[in-house]
Amino acid sequence: MTVLKATGVAMAVAGIGILLFPTARAPSPSAALLMVISGAAWAAYCITGKKVRHATAATAGNFLMAAPLAALFMLLNRHDAHAESAGILLALTSGAITSALAYVVWYSVLPGLSSTMASAVQLSVPCLAVLGGVMFMGETLDLHIIVSAVIILAGIGLISGAEKSRSP
Repeated sequence: MTVLKATGVAMAVAGIGILLFPTARAPSPSAALLMVISGAAWAAYCITGKKVRHATAATAGNFLMAAPLAALFMLLNRHDAHAESAGILLALTSGAITSALAYVVWYSVLPGLSSTMASAVQLSVPCLAVLGGVMFMGETLDLHIIVSAVIILAGIGLISGAEKSRSP
C-alpha cells in the first residue's frame, strides 16, 4: 500500500465517519458481531468472485444456495411475520432481481480490479445509498451530505489515481 493509497483510504473512511457521525450510536454487541460476520462474509464473497468466469451463472448459483437458508430463517421467525402482497413483491424485486443484477455487475468487473481498488469501490456504497434516499425517498440533500460524499469520492479518486500511476 502506497502513501497515496493509504491517504485515499483514510479520506474515504473519514468521509464515511463524517456522514454517519450526527446519528452514530454504538450498536449492541450482538448487532456488532453480526456486522463483523457480514463484513467477513462479503470479503470472502469478493475474494471468491475474483476467480469467477461466468458472473450470471455464479450469481444464480449463489442465490439458489442461499434460498434454503432464507426459507429456514423465515420459518424460525414466522411468529413475528406480517406480509402483504405489495411488500412481498417489493422484497422480491429488491432482493432477487435488483440485488442479483448488482452482483452480476460486481462479479463481472471484479476480476479486472486489484484488491485495493475493489475495496475502494465498495467505499462508494454509502454515497450511492444517500443518492438513492434523495432520489427515491425524498431525503434532504444538505451540505453535510455533500461534504462527506465529496471526501469519500476524493479518497476513492486518490486510490484510483495511485492505481493508474502504477499501471504500465
